[in-house]
Amino acid sequence: MERNQLKNRAVFVVAVVAVMATWAMGGVDADSHGAPLSSCQDMGAIHAVFPSQPVETCPFGITFDQMEITNDESLTVTLSLKPGFLDTEVKRGPEIPGYFTGYLLMAFDADNETAGPIGYFTEVNPTKGQFLDCFDLIKSAVTHVNANFKPTVEVVWTPPEDWEGSVIFRGSFTMNIATIWAKVPSEIVHVTTEPATTTTTTPATTTVTEPTTTPASAGHLSGSWVMTIFAIALASTPFLV
Repeated sequence: MERNQLKNRAVFVVAVVAVMATWAMGGVDADSHGAPLSSCQDMGAIHAVFPSQPVETCPFGITFDQMEITNDESLTVTLSLKPGFLDTEVKRGPEIPGYFTGYLLMAFDADNETAGPIGYFTEVNPTKGQFLDCFDLIKSAVTHVNANFKPTVEVVWTPPEDWEGSVIFRGSFTMNIATIWAKVPSEIVHVTTEPATTTTTTPATTTVTEPTTTPASAGHLSGSWVMTIFAIALASTPFLV
């Protein structure tokens, strides 16, 4: 039993030494000022020497001000504690429940995540975040600027021009150097095109002109009237005997 305890303690010491060495070389110090470009590929699945925790144990989540936007609108994205989710299953090192120290956020086509991030971030509080050009795409990611404890971070994301489809955001969160959750998924946001303007066409009105009947001229009598007058005149004339 004592031998196993000594072995476990030795492993722990080696891990601590490795972390301190990484810190001394600047790797972790660089992370404390934001995720490096090298983290874009796996979104920090390995933080220093510590692997990511299962995403279902992450106490932090990604929410939006609306779940559907048109492709000429922007979306407000919030990173914060999930409602009613204060504790984590794994705790290593100093932490404050409900606060995270570092993060990395990107947006992807939900139907083709392997194609890389889409859209770009346009607004973030400079005391809480900065932009990253992951995969050489301008402002395609946003990350922290310091290792301060943060209860929430709000950023603004804009979809690609003339693009429509389903978007999923993925965020990585750290509570301390040893505790990270990588690629935590968000709910799906739908981006649509601008609704087409409906043009109402008024059908042309066709005017039908009724044929006009021109009455007979007062100076001309029809044949039937001539015959009638002739018959009356003949009847009233005395016959010559």
